[in-house]
Amino acid sequence: MRAPTRVVRATARVLLPAAVALQSLLLYLPASGEGSLPVGVDKVAHAGMFGGVAILALVAGLPWLPVLLAAYAPISELLQGLPVVDRDPDWRDIVADITGIVAAVGLFAVWRGRDVR
Repeated sequence: MRAPTRVVRATARVLLPAAVALQSLLLYLPASGEGSLPVGVDKVAHAGMFGGVAILALVAGLPWLPVLLAAYAPISELLQGLPVVDRDPDWRDIVADITGIVAAVGLFAVWRGRDVR
């Protein structure tokens, strides 16, 4: 089993807050022409944002954080529906978020050399 080195783990712990801040910015900025994106690009972005934070958390040695992210996914969509945020909540974004988290956990398990079954 390969474990992240100290340097890699420390780097992930430094990058994690920045990734969470970027994720929050992208999730809660008021929509500006989002409808002009090609179909599916928004879902890939959601999976990437949540998966990226999840993989950084795992590398940083915080295995509980992906579970919190999965719980946060539907909450983030509800918050996007608030008038102050003025975005359209979409249940498919929740599916994309959780898909990204599951993919990150799977990739991390493979990287660590664990059986993913």
